[in-house]
Amino acid sequence: MNKILVPVDFSDTSLNALLYAIKLFGKSNTEFTVLNTYGTASTAFHMKSMDGVLEDDAKRGMEAFIKKVKKEEPDIDMEIIDLRTLIPWD
Repeated sequence: MNKILVPVDFSDTSLNALLYAIKLFGKSNTEFTVLNTYGTASTAFHMKSMDGVLEDDAKRGMEAFIKKVKKEEPDIDMEIIDLRTLIPWD
């Protein structure tokens, strides 16, 4: 099985990179992981509120990004993993 990591920033360029990877490696026997990083884990009170804004923006960005991918490649299986559930920051 091929495992492909595609870092994205929700731009058209990163969308094209993912679509290219799908076409290059095919959909069968390939696992695609889409990665977007954001924000900081801050201990300062005024920065904690900023973390929530960054997290919300990232979630909305990923949802819109996945919709675009599904429009181009409706048969592709993708899973969104929220790293905060895997690695608690508090």
